[in-house]
Formats: sequence, structure tokens, C-alpha cells
Amino acid sequence: MPDFPMPRGTCPFRQHPGYAEAAALGPLTKVSMAHGQIVWFVTGYAETRALFADPRLSVDRTNPGYPGSAAATPEQLEQLRETQSFNQLDDPEHAAYRRLAIPSLTVRRVKSLRPALQSAVDDIVDDLLAAGPPADLVPALAVPLPSIMLSLLYGIPDRQYFEQRVQQAATDRRFGGRALSELSDYLDTLLRSRDGTGDDLLSGLMSGRRADQVTQRRVLNLALQTLVAGNESTLSMLAMGALSLLAHRDQWEALVADPGRVPAAVEELLRYLSVADSVPRVALADVEITGEVIRAGDGVLLATPAANRDGNTFANPDELEVERSARHHVAFGYGVHQCVGQNLARATLEIAFGALVTRIPDLRLAVPADEVLIDGGVGVHRITRLPVTWGGR
Repeated sequence: MPDFPMPRGTCPFRQHPGYAEAAALGPLTKVSMAHGQIVWFVTGYAETRALFADPRLSVDRTNPGYPGSAAATPEQLEQLRETQSFNQLDDPEHAAYRRLAIPSLTVRRVKSLRPALQSAVDDIVDDLLAAGPPADLVPALAVPLPSIMLSLLYGIPDRQYFEQRVQQAATDRRFGGRALSELSDYLDTLLRSRDGTGDDLLSGLMSGRRADQVTQRRVLNLALQTLVAGNESTLSMLAMGALSLLAHRDQWEALVADPGRVPAAVEELLRYLSVADSVPRVALADVEITGEVIRAGDGVLLATPAANRDGNTFANPDELEVERSARHHVAFGYGVHQCVGQNLARATLEIAFGALVTRIPDLRLAVPADEVLIDGGVGVHRITRLPVTWGGR
């Protein structure tokens, strides 16, 4: 029985070793977690998608059997209950909070943010070209762009303060915790100042503040969770996506020849990289699937990186193919808890990669791909340095 968590390895272009070994045993297997907890590990695409959508599986970390919470004391469980965000709540409570966020993240609202995002990316590329090669795409693009994206989403008046703290929280191992605490206080103050009439996310959250069971603490948790998840995942996708395209030169050249392929390429990169690790659930009732029975109280881990490389769903799953139709991937999850910010994430990635292939078509890695250091641990798969160059060889 494999142990979990499984380090994902240092190469983003191959199936993560532990996930591949588990998938070879079948679409559902079991893994052993800390404290001896045995949970289901789901690697099949069809099974992952079905279980994402099954209301008999709970996201509530305080339910008995939830992966990783088996050894928690009653006091720790109570603390978890107080700090849970909306995506760690089951319906109908989850739906009440999600409805507050949705209006600020619709396709129409994101479309209205595109000009500002495009302007921000244009400024970043202008600075890259003005400074000249070589450059590091992580601090130049991957770190600042997600914080700009979030400042637009939140309607932040003091963008410099906000963006600096977001970037520090994401990249500074020593003082990142303090920066996140400062962001929490800052957002709490902003939330209390909003009257709920604007179209930004914070105003949307405050519009329902008086609803039953909608507390200031939970609203703040929602804002912080959206911030952390949106920043981390977008930062990682920008850096890892650029590395993947530049390391697969034929795929990069295909986008240079036809930038109209960028939206499809973004979906393929989301599938191919699946930067976030397995998604935990716990069964509230018996669930029969693929000849197995997940019993009530069993923990479940939905291994989205493995599901997105399931050969029964994606032909040549270990190959990066920017022309592939991959929008049905599960990198954003599926069902009622599907990532609420996926429209904004897609727009940001499309604009960034579109600008790179059109304005710096001869962009290339400044070091061999296997010398780019990958964080092969557990959590969000990411890199911290991506040296690139362009122009004369």
C-alpha cells in the first residue's frame, strides 16, 4: 500500500511517480496516511469526475474520517470549524457563500477586467524588452501578475501595498506568514468599509453579510482563501506553463505561428501540469463505484494530476499537445465545488502567454530544461527561477 503524501518528483513532463504507480493498480486504490489512516486514492478520470459531483462525499474537514484529520483533538476540530472557508463547507451553507462570490467572477465580469489585465501584461513585457535579455520570468511575470489580477478582482485602492504583501506572502519563507496576517487585517478593514453596491469581489461578499449564518469571519475566510489559492495556482501555472512551452519547442512555435491557439493551449497546460495535489473528501454514506464500495466514514483523495493523465480519456496523455481539446480536464475540480475563480485564471493565463508568443516570439530557455529546479514536494507544484533569453544567439 503506497504512502501518502507522495512527493511529485522534479520533472513536470512525466507522470508523477507515485501517482503513476497507484494508477497502474486501477482507478481506485488505497493509500496509507500519517497516524495509520487508510483512505481511498482515486486516479481514474471518470471516477474522479463522478465523485467530485457526488453529494454523498463531504468537503467538511471536521467530519470523522476526513483525510488528515483522523488524529485531531476535539479542540483542534473546533479550531478547524472556525477557520473553514466556503469551499470547505457542504451545501446548503457552501451555496450561500458561493452565491456571494459568483457575480464578481462571471464570464461577463471577467471580460470587463481583460483590458486592465492586458495593460498590466503589456507593461510587464515592455519592462522585459527594455531591460533586455537575459531575464527571470518568475519575478518578472509569474510573481507580479497574479497579485495585479487579485487587486483588480478585489477593487483594491492601495494596489502597491496589497501587491507587495501578496507577493511576499507567496515567495518569502521567512516573513510570508506575517505578510499574510497583515493582508488579513487589511482585507477585514476593507470589507467593513464596503456597502455591498460595487461589482468587485469584496463588495459582492458584503452584499449578503446580513443573510442568515453569513458571518464576518466566514466572509473574511472566503476572501483570504480566494486570495491564497488564486495567487499560488496562477503563479505556478504561469511559470510552469512557460517552462513547458519553451521546453517543447514545436509547441511554442505552433503558438507563435497561430496565437489564436493560445486558449486551447491554456486548457492543455492546465491538464498537463495539474499544479495542485489531490483533493480530499470523506464519504457520508456508502458509495458504489467501479465495483468498489466506499463506506460511510471512509476518507477519499481525488488525484486530479493522475485523472488528467488517464489514457482512457486523453490520448497520448503524457504528451503536451496545444491543439488538443482538453477543456474537460479536472484541474479546476468538478461539480458544485468547482473552482469559483476559473474564468479569471483562464483569462490571465491566456493574456500572458498570448503576449509572450506575439511580442517575444524568439523567447527561449537560457539553461537546459533539466537544470530548472522544480519544487518536487507536496502541495502546489512550482518553480522559483526560470532563466530565459531572446534575440541573437
